[in-house]
Amino acid sequence: MKLTLLGSPGSGKGSQRELIAKHYNLKTIIVGDLVKQEIRDSTPLGQLMFKYTTKGELVPDEFIMDLVSRQCKDLNNFDGFIIDSAPLSLKQKEMLSHKVELDVAIYLEIHDYDIVRKRTSLRLVCPNCKYVASVLDNSDGICPRCGTHLERRYDDNPKTVEARIQRFIRETIPVVDALKSEKKLITIDAELSKQAVFNEIIQKLDNFFKENALK
Repeated sequence: MKLTLLGSPGSGKGSQRELIAKHYNLKTIIVGDLVKQEIRDSTPLGQLMFKYTTKGELVPDEFIMDLVSRQCKDLNNFDGFIIDSAPLSLKQKEMLSHKVELDVAIYLEIHDYDIVRKRTSLRLVCPNCKYVASVLDNSDGICPRCGTHLERRYDDNPKTVEARIQRFIRETIPVVDALKSEKKLITIDAELSKQAVFNEIIQKLDNFFKENALK
């Protein structure tokens, strides 16, 4: 089972990625974490990427896709993988297709981007276990999973969120449209509750693999 998870900022990708991976025993591939780890380990590629990030520039697509494709091949003890947030552009999609054939993409669709703005303004993240919470549900600011103090994400400020929304519309929606035309897209209403979204994902994924005899 080879999946990717796409959606705008605040669409719930992190929460759903954890639930899906656990349900199907999938390896998780988180693009942002791969980049950070590569830089932290000061690998040759990490040193190149560090030069871009320190200038506030985007890491080139070929670097990102190289990292992702390498991770996709490391599937020992797993029944497949789920990628969080890739490919994010048609160029990335083309690059990835030469290295990895995805079965299907799950698109967490948000119709009203004001919901994104509200969710990100309330979002808290655990720096230890990556648990995602809301100020509304965690007024004490403590992670219910591991007890660490929750933090705001550095990129959850209004200006950065707006830029990420516009980049998603400009670059990633064309990827969503292309995958839909290839009949490799499952669209989920991400404005529902966390559990309702997960239930719909599992139902549609099981039906997809049953119909396409891929599972």
